Amino acid sequence: NILIHAGRRVLIDHETIHFGDPAFDPGFALAHLLSKANHVTAQRDALLAATVRFWEAYCASLGNMPWANGLEARTVRHALGCLLARVAGRSTLAYLTSAECEDQQSAALAMIAHTPTTVAELVEEFGRLLTRGA
Repeated sequence: NILIHAGRRVLIDHETIHFGDPAFDPGFALAHLLSKANHVTAQRDALLAATVRFWEAYCASLGNMPWANGLEARTVRHALGCLLARVAGRSTLAYLTSAECEDQQSAALAMIAHTPTTVAELVEEFGRLLTRGA
């Protein structure tokens, strides 16, 4: 979200900038991929698998960063918050139908009540809850 050009920083899409927990950015990205899996039912399984691959690639790129301790559980919590915000907050996803919004909200609330501890569990449970709601 930040470009550097000619020694200057240019903010892009700055309403999502988050100074603080580094788990927010991957959580936001996971929520985006999971929302697409909710919407594009014909490609749901592929999008759910891509979500796990994204997380694996992200983790592989971290190396041995000291701030990465406990990152996965925090990322899951941020993803759940973003999943809910994208259907019940101020910046909703225009491409989701009202039924898809309801399904996503129900799934997010269910998982907030019983929070998965890993991204793989998050993805599996989200897919299961969407399938059950369909």
